[in-house]
Amino acid sequence: MSVFYAALSALCYGAADYAGGRATRQSPVFAVLVFSQTAGLIGIVVAALLAPASQIVLRDLLLGAAAGAAGVAGLSLLYRALATT
Repeated sequence: MSVFYAALSALCYGAADYAGGRATRQSPVFAVLVFSQTAGLIGIVVAALLAPASQIVLRDLLLGAAAGAAGVAGLSLLYRALATT
């Protein structure tokens, strides 16, 4: 079952990267990032609300925010590169 989930995850990431690159050819990178990251934020907020409060630690939230910021920076560079080629 884990192989199936791994393949499904790779398919979703690949499709999202392709769609994001195509979208940045017609729209500004910032607009594409705002739309895509808002969709991801909704999923994270729902998951956080379902998690027990005792498992959420401030350090984890700060590390998650730093990782999210780095991810957005990398994604913006990827989309910009895909839009120019």
